[in-house]
Amino acid sequence: MFDSAYNFNCVGYTRSAKNELILGIRHYSFSTPKHRYLVEVEQYISHIYVVQYYPAKHKKHQKKYMLLTHEFKCMPIIGTCIKIMLNILEKDKLATFSFIGANTYDPVSDTEEEIDRNQRWKVYKYAMEARMGTEIFTHAMVPGLSKYVMINKQQDINFMLYEIDRIFNLVYEKELYLNF
Repeated sequence: MFDSAYNFNCVGYTRSAKNELILGIRHYSFSTPKHRYLVEVEQYISHIYVVQYYPAKHKKHQKKYMLLTHEFKCMPIIGTCIKIMLNILEKDKLATFSFIGANTYDPVSDTEEEIDRNQRWKVYKYAMEARMGTEIFTHAMVPGLSKYVMINKQQDINFMLYEIDRIFNLVYEKELYLNF
C-alpha cells in the first residue's frame, strides 16, 4: 500500500528571509489524471522538514489543505509525498519530518471535520508506519492536534521533540504541546 506514486518534479526553492527558524521551501509538482498538485516542503533548522500539499487550482484558497477533491487518489498522492520525503532523506541523512493532518472540508456539503484524530491524520499515520517503518525513524504523534512526527534516529529524540514543538509554536502560532 502507498507504493504507487506519480512522477514528480522539483520546481524550485525559495529561501526564507522572514524567519530565522525556516531556511526555505522546496517546491515540487505532480499530476494526477484530474489535477496538478503542488507540494511545499518547509525546511527548518535542525534538519526538520514539514510536508504540505494541495491541488494547484486551490493555491489561493483559504482552506487549500482541507478541501476534498472527490478524486479518490489518496494512496498514490501520499505515495508521491513519501517518494519526495525519501528524495530529501537521500540528500539530508539527518532529515526529520513532521506534519499536521488537516481536518477535511467538503465544499459540496459545506461540512468541516473536527481536528482531533481526523481522517487525514489516520491515513498519514498508517502510511508512514507502513512505508517509512521504524528502522530510520521514531514515530511520535499528538492525536488531539492531528500532529505526526518522524524523528530521525541519528538525532537526539528528546531534543528533536522539544525543537519541533518550539518551532511549531513560534511559526504556526499554535499551542502544540507534546505529551509523549
